[in-house]
Amino acid sequence: MSPQATRTLAFRRCWGAFRYAAFTPAYANCRVLKGSLKTPNKEKTMSSNFRQLKKIHQKAYAAFDAGQLATATIYFQKLCRYRPDVADFHYMRGLVAKNRMDWQTSLSANLRAIELADKFDEAHHWNAAIAATALHDWTTARQMWSACELPIPEGTDEIMANFGITIIRLNAWDWGETVYARRIDPVRAVILNVPFPESGWRCGDIVLHDGAPTGSRTDENGNEISVFNALERWQTSPKQTFTVFAQCESADDVRALLDCCHQHNLDAEDWTENTRIICLQCSYGRVHKHHHNHKSADWQCERNIGIAANSLAEIEKVLNEWQEQNRKVLEICQQDYPIPTRKDGLVWWV
Repeated sequence: MSPQATRTLAFRRCWGAFRYAAFTPAYANCRVLKGSLKTPNKEKTMSSNFRQLKKIHQKAYAAFDAGQLATATIYFQKLCRYRPDVADFHYMRGLVAKNRMDWQTSLSANLRAIELADKFDEAHHWNAAIAATALHDWTTARQMWSACELPIPEGTDEIMANFGITIIRLNAWDWGETVYARRIDPVRAVILNVPFPESGWRCGDIVLHDGAPTGSRTDENGNEISVFNALERWQTSPKQTFTVFAQCESADDVRALLDCCHQHNLDAEDWTENTRIICLQCSYGRVHKHHHNHKSADWQCERNIGIAANSLAEIEKVLNEWQEQNRKVLEICQQDYPIPTRKDGLVWWV
């Protein structure tokens, strides 16, 4: 898969409420049924304690549905104290903690849910494995993947394997730029594209991503590829992101620049050509053939080229080789941005 394939940015527009689909045990992003609140004895009169528990239960799920994770955390903690024997409550506490990137809480809650569950549940194991991976707890992560019968290489340390090419949505709570990545285990991937510097991400970053796909894209060969939300940066790439504003009279000039970068082991791509802005509905589904595909037929001489390199000197050497009469470098910019902060009030994980 070529990392030069088109990537996307999603702009947030109201297309109706995005709510949970039916529970899919193979992944870890779905809510549990609310039957967990039934009293052991149906004939027993509902006590004041039970009515209070019911209110907490309603508030917990309402907060989660509204993306108010801090509030949901408080209520699911209360539910676990009231009914420590209910696996579903511990699972939901772990799910909320995962979306807050509170990994120790997520791991302990999901392990407790596994202990209490009366049957095997892949969702519990996936979320426990994600949290264990975030914490570099390879013993627990391997145990969880083994229970799910995933093809993990033998060993005791960090998992490094080939799980194919996927697409990662960066900062799902913000612009949601999507990039191609190479999966090295079930929930980690190395970014292959050169992300926009404003995203805070870099080419070569190792991403910890969610286990449930949220949308898909079709590559140049017609293959459908799942999109996964990035949760956090697991390891930072040493490569910096540079934006080169260049004047190219033809597509051949752009190709020559990209080829020159690749010959010097620099990752580069023509952002002017391979970036699309799509709506949120398409980003979280399958991109439809409508206004997203409109591009000007006129050649744009001024190009925005993204290059990942260890230093400015590396890029200047390449550009000096590339420049000639009809090829000009207008400006080189290098800017570092933080990853946008996640804020409550947006359900970005569905």
